[in-house]
Amino acid sequence: MKIKFAYGIAATVLCIVIYVLLFLTASAPEKTIRLPFKKVRIGVLSKYGLRQLSMHIKNGRLFINGNTYALQDETIFIQIDKSTIAVSVLSVSSKKMKYTTNHLILESNASILVAWKEQQSRRFSGSLEVDIIHNKLNLINETDVESYISSTAHGELGSLVGKLKDEAHKQTLLRTIKVAIRSYLFHNQNRHKDENFHLCDLTHCMYFPGMLKKTEPGDFPVEVLLKDDNEILSAYFHSTCGSNLTGPDVYWKNHSSEKYYRQGKDSLFLGNEMLCEDSPHYRWEAVISKPKINEILGTKITGKVQLNVENGRVSSLIYFDENRIQQKISISSFLSKAGRNLGWNRIKSNDFTMEQNASFYIIRGKGLGHGVGMCQWGAMRQASMGKTYDEILEFYFPNARLVTGTY
Repeated sequence: MKIKFAYGIAATVLCIVIYVLLFLTASAPEKTIRLPFKKVRIGVLSKYGLRQLSMHIKNGRLFINGNTYALQDETIFIQIDKSTIAVSVLSVSSKKMKYTTNHLILESNASILVAWKEQQSRRFSGSLEVDIIHNKLNLINETDVESYISSTAHGELGSLVGKLKDEAHKQTLLRTIKVAIRSYLFHNQNRHKDENFHLCDLTHCMYFPGMLKKTEPGDFPVEVLLKDDNEILSAYFHSTCGSNLTGPDVYWKNHSSEKYYRQGKDSLFLGNEMLCEDSPHYRWEAVISKPKINEILGTKITGKVQLNVENGRVSSLIYFDENRIQQKISISSFLSKAGRNLGWNRIKSNDFTMEQNASFYIIRGKGLGHGVGMCQWGAMRQASMGKTYDEILEFYFPNARLVTGTY
C-alpha cells in the first residue's frame, strides 16, 4: 500500500515538473528567430512612369518567351509597343536580336545598369523582372536581403554617416539602422503582396537607391527587434523628430499606440538639449496659397481649417467644403496629397501650426517625417556621443527585444 502511495506521489510530482517545463518553454522569449526568406522582391522605378529604358548587363541571362539566352556584354533596349514589350538586344559584336513579349527577366552575376531619359540611371544586383501594368513598364528587383538592407541603410541615412568623424561611430549608426530596416522589412513583407513584391523603393516603404558603389553587407550579426509575442516589430524610422516622438496611432489610424515606440521628447539624458536640433529640418516654414490648399483638398474651403492634435502632432484636419459641409481628412492622407501636389519637402511633417490670412496659409513646423520610432538625426547624435547600437535601439524602441535572426 505504501509503495502504491509513494508511486502516486512520484507520478504527480513528475507531471507537475513536466507541466512547469512545458509552460516555461512555451512562454520563454525567443533568443533566435528564423527569418522567412533570403531574397527580397522590391518594386522599383514606378515613380518615373517609364515606357522605355535601356539595360546594360555583363555575365548574365535573359529569360524571355520560354527561352534562356546567355549574356556576356549586352545592352537591352526595352519599350512599350501598343500592349506588348519590344525588346532589342545589342551585343558588343554588334549582333542585334529583337523580341516581342509581355514578360521578361534579366539575371546578372554582377549588376544590371538601368538608364532612362535625362541621363538618369540606377544599378541593381540580382535580377530584374519586367512586364506592363497600366500601360507603364513594371520592374521588380529580386536581390539578397542583406545586400538590400545595406543599400537601403546608405540610401536612408544619406549624408548622415559622413557627418561622423570616428569610424566606430559610423559603424554604430549603420548597425543601428540595419536592425531597424531588417525588422521593418520582415514585419511589412506583405505590404505589396497583391503586386507580387514585398516592398517598393519609395518612402511609402523605405527608400531603396539600388546597388550603390560603396555598400557592403557588412560583418554585423543578423538581428531583429521582437515584441513580447515574438512577432517582429515594425521598426519605423524617420529623418528628424523635431523633439517630439509619438506612437504610430497618431499618423496611421489603423495602428495602436504600443509600448514599443518612444513617445515624448528625445532628450532623456540631455536635459533641454534635443538630440536632433542640428538637423536642417528641425524648424521650417511653408507659405502656401489658398488655391493650392483648395487643390490639395479637392474643394474650395469655406472658413478656417481646424487642426486636431494628439500628443503634440496633427492627426487630422477638419474644414468646411464649398457646400459648407464639414469634412475630415487624416494627416497621412493630407500629407500624401500635399506631397504629390507641392513636392515632398514643403510640408515636412505632421508637427505644425497653421496660420491663415487673406491669400495664404503660413505653416510653421518641426521635423521631417512622421515622428514614429527612430529619429535618424537623433540616432546619429547618440552614436557621436559613444552610445552603442543596442542602447540607441532601446532608447527609440523601449520594451522590444533584440534577437539574432537566421536564414
